[in-house]
Amino acid sequence: MITKTIFTFFIFILFTVNSYSAGSSDDNSSKVKSNYDKAVTIIKSAKKYEKKGKIEKANKRYEKALTLLIKSNEKKT
Repeated sequence: MITKTIFTFFIFILFTVNSYSAGSSDDNSSKVKSNYDKAVTIIKSAKKYEKKGKIEKANKRYEKALTLLIKSNEKKT
């Protein structure tokens, strides 16, 4: 009876250790931003510059975001 319990416990530990180590390989691929996501962040920063009255910096950001959006659209079509 004791040997069955120890054997079952050992098998349980063996399976749980493997399941924890299986999920760590996809972390690097999720950190890569697409061109669309980059453009969204640039547009948000451009809006902040507009609120501060820095129109030239805002326009540069909008142009950069536009080029990223065009690249993103080209990949989808």
